[in-house]
Amino acid sequence: MSRRIFRTTVTVIAAVTLAPVAAPSASADAAPVPAGTMVSLDGVSGTFYGDPAAINGKGVVVGYTYAYSVEIESHAVRWDTANTAPTPAGSIPGTALAPLPGDYYDEALGINDAGTAIGISWQNQAECGCYMQQKHAVRWAPDGTPTALPPLPGDRYGRPVAINSTGTAVGYTWTEALQEHAVAWQPDGTAVALQPMPGDVRSVPVAVNSSGVAVGYSTGDTFGSPKHAVLWGPDGTATPLDAAGDYVDSKAVGINDAGTAIGQASIDAETSTGVVWNPDGTARELGTGTHADLINAAGAVVGGGSDDVGGSWVGYSRRWNPDGTTTPLPGLPGSTEPVALTAVNSGGSTVGYSSYGGPSGGTSRRCAGPPTGRSPSSRRPAPPRRC
Repeated sequence: MSRRIFRTTVTVIAAVTLAPVAAPSASADAAPVPAGTMVSLDGVSGTFYGDPAAINGKGVVVGYTYAYSVEIESHAVRWDTANTAPTPAGSIPGTALAPLPGDYYDEALGINDAGTAIGISWQNQAECGCYMQQKHAVRWAPDGTPTALPPLPGDRYGRPVAINSTGTAVGYTWTEALQEHAVAWQPDGTAVALQPMPGDVRSVPVAVNSSGVAVGYSTGDTFGSPKHAVLWGPDGTATPLDAAGDYVDSKAVGINDAGTAIGQASIDAETSTGVVWNPDGTARELGTGTHADLINAAGAVVGGGSDDVGGSWVGYSRRWNPDGTTTPLPGLPGSTEPVALTAVNSGGSTVGYSSYGGPSGGTSRRCAGPPTGRSPSSRRPAPPRRC
């Protein structure tokens, strides 16, 4: 089964002048994808599969595409949908981002509005596709030049996961024993440790806002130890998001500039829910079986969940709007799988992928307005967790 890439567009970005990295020349025909249409996001180097990982406020998407040979060959890609004319087939060509010197493969995982991207670079790729390999954290300048981001003292490898508007990136570095330590890389490349909660030893950030406030989780040293949702200040100080101890397991996955954080939490061993943590310390649950994946500046939350339909769990993708309404996000035509959402920008543009048979490209479709959550009226048994 392959993954089809899709992009949803809400804002017109034809006036954007962000220069692509060795991308095809923009022309008078270059224009943003019209609302209500779908287009492919092409791979590079003969790749057919791929994941878009992030989209900035100017509509520039980064991610990676890959092909199977003796190894899984991943290549970081940037798609400049505002300044790149579609091909005759209607697809948007991608531009490869080079790995660090001496490495062969790479993946782009985040980008800010200045066009600075972050990701990973490495030499060897295991068939399992496991993320804890000998990977090096990398930052790409707007012109595509890669620079290594150093691990914390005592660690060897690293993985940045998000970058904010000022150029601060967050992620984690790890030892040969695979023990992760949360880190914030300042714009000059300096690594600042983000401490775990008292009693925990491992910490992983997932998102950072423009003030340098990061969120993620910390946990114990053993596999299966409970996770604790954490907010880190710019100085690395950790604050629990679930201060009241309402959940047996929790993690934060996003935060916007207003300080609203989102994540997932387990109420008990059988019941989980998406959660919105407000800046005043209160929390709002999105409903049993839901997961909150992304939040934008307007408070738009996108994610999904599963419903019990005739005794079978059926997945869905959804947007929770700030006015309390919800909007379904249907999958690709011909696909029965829900959309897996990977990034949302300040205008509500969302990228992700949907499972579909056979090698394929991606799509683009317009979504109307930003999301937020509504408190559940009841709790049902949670469906099996997503892998």
